[in-house]
Amino acid sequence: KEAMTRFERLMSSNIMGVCNWRGDGTLLDANDAFLNTIGYTRSELEAGQINWHALTPPDFEAQEQKCFRELDERGACTPCEKQYFHKDGHRVDIILGAAYLQDRMDEGVAFMLDISARKQAERALLQSLEREQLRRRIAELASQTFDMANILDAVAEEVGRFFKVDCCLVTGYEPVCEESERLRLMLMGQYCASTLPLREIRKDVLPGFLAPEGITLNEAILRLNVPDMMALLRKFQAQPTVGLCDDTVGLADALVDTGINSFLRAWINLMVEEYRAVSCLRVGIQYRGTGYGAISLFQCEFQRVWTQEEMELLDDIAFHVGSVLYQAKLYEQEQQAKRQLQWNLDRESLRRRILEVGGTTTDLEWISQTLAEQVGRYFQADRCFLMRYDASDPATFRASLRTVGQYCSSDRIKPLLVEEWPEHMFEPLSLDFSQGRQVEMVQMPNRQAFEVYIRNRMANEPLPETQKQEFCEHLTRLLFEDYGAQSILRLDIIYQGNQYGILALHFCERPRQWRQEEIEILYDIAYYIGGIFYQQNLYQQEAQAKRELEKSYRLLRMVSEAQAHYISSEEPKVLFEDLVNKLLAYTESEFGFIGEAMQDDQRQPYLKFRYLTNIAWDEESRRLYETQWETGGMEFHSLKTLFGQVLTTGQPLIANDPSHDSRRGGLPEGHPPLKSFMGLPIYKGAYMVGMVGIANRSGGYPDTM
Repeated sequence: KEAMTRFERLMSSNIMGVCNWRGDGTLLDANDAFLNTIGYTRSELEAGQINWHALTPPDFEAQEQKCFRELDERGACTPCEKQYFHKDGHRVDIILGAAYLQDRMDEGVAFMLDISARKQAERALLQSLEREQLRRRIAELASQTFDMANILDAVAEEVGRFFKVDCCLVTGYEPVCEESERLRLMLMGQYCASTLPLREIRKDVLPGFLAPEGITLNEAILRLNVPDMMALLRKFQAQPTVGLCDDTVGLADALVDTGINSFLRAWINLMVEEYRAVSCLRVGIQYRGTGYGAISLFQCEFQRVWTQEEMELLDDIAFHVGSVLYQAKLYEQEQQAKRQLQWNLDRESLRRRILEVGGTTTDLEWISQTLAEQVGRYFQADRCFLMRYDASDPATFRASLRTVGQYCSSDRIKPLLVEEWPEHMFEPLSLDFSQGRQVEMVQMPNRQAFEVYIRNRMANEPLPETQKQEFCEHLTRLLFEDYGAQSILRLDIIYQGNQYGILALHFCERPRQWRQEEIEILYDIAYYIGGIFYQQNLYQQEAQAKRELEKSYRLLRMVSEAQAHYISSEEPKVLFEDLVNKLLAYTESEFGFIGEAMQDDQRQPYLKFRYLTNIAWDEESRRLYETQWETGGMEFHSLKTLFGQVLTTGQPLIANDPSHDSRRGGLPEGHPPLKSFMGLPIYKGAYMVGMVGIANRSGGYPDTM
């Protein structure tokens, strides 16, 4: 009786929850503290509607079975922490202890302490610690590297795992091109739960998603909270003009602008189709007023209601990610400034080396080869070559160009010599590079780009379309198959309005795209090389003028000495021999003669040699040569010869291929070969009184001689 009095006193004090229960779990009696904790009324208790088995969540059933085993073994169970379902469905954290009544195994008593406030504080503390750990991990990721691809993939994985979502995306926007302000979506980081049969997101899908014209970055990354994305899409289909400010769709932002609505509808549709998203939470990544992108969480197997705490946490994470991106942007700007500085130094160094090459020597072959090597190595090209335009022979495309310097990165790279290309391939072309007055740079990053360029270049050629097509195909195969090029850059070398040639770089291992600063330095290089070629032309012209002046001096001296011999009344043979020998030395010829123009009784011209180089080739010709001179000189009456043409026409004659010249007369057997010939008539007033003949100059006799 005393014990029952104490028990009733404890129950009525409501210091803790106390109840009386049966073995089947039905509560027989309970105090107000117990009932208030679980949300039931006393009338429901008296009606037998409360059972502690029903109050226990499924994940605590194992713990409940353990308590019953302890009750059976020793009549009481150790107090433990567990949860009960509140009548409204939420869980209540409690400490529960129970014991059988004395000598009764089907009825007992239990006490219960409500520890919800403590557990809630613990969970809040734990969440705070987890959030802080997440922030710290993100900060650690940012401190390890400024490689944004790795950082944002890691951030997406950390955030996705923390929120226990199926997919997490970090997206950004960039202008479609420099000339346009229209934004294109880009994927910067992603995470997909490995437990889902969800394929990795295709990175080529997002870049194809364009924001409507006029949508700013801050508008494109507005917050979205959509528990049921399919329901929202159905609502859009039923009401295309619905505003996203409708609270029923769970959006936090009041969006009434038609362009923004259209953009977000398209974005949500993309998420549903590509990622099979059911629920979505998206917050913008902003820092110091600048938008960088958005973090999006997707639940793909069930609907999820995102809490205010989750949104605030994701906002906080997005802020830290924005800070990371801001720091990375500053770092990239710093690195860019360093690269630009180094680039400027390298550019100046290359310019100085190029100018030094031009001032080192007048050897154009060495200069061109050195320039090709320096430019090729600087740009890490597989092949770099200089082609010089020869303005003296612009007759054909191929004849107008010749390779003057070439660099190949290895023995595997085949040297390119335009002089070795098939002559017939270029015969029809009339391309004249001397007409270029503006520097033209052509970037051909692949074979298709080259084909487009060469077809456009051939458009104005007066040739049949089939012949143009054949040339384009032949040249393309030659460069991209025979010479293995994958990317080509061609640049005109122009200085003071005159084109001097072409600078070309080939990349055979991989295609190559060119940065703007590289293009700028290539223009400078082409200009410097053009200046060097211009200086070399001046050197060559100066050297040629010196040679011409020297020749004129030698010629005048030769005439002066001949006149001196004549005045001194020396023997004519000695005078003519000296004159012929000087002519041979001046023209670099092997043999020659001076003859007097005579007429026979029939008034037919013939030539009487006054001096002839001794070219006797055997004993008989030697005796003939000596006899003729002893008897007054040789006479030649046959006019069907090269020198006969001079006698009959009175005009100079040059034959640089005598064996195939129709005017030739033939040579005696054993006569030294005649490789080239020049005959000049000698006049006194209007009368031809003789002629000079010289032969076998290496390379023949130019008209200028």
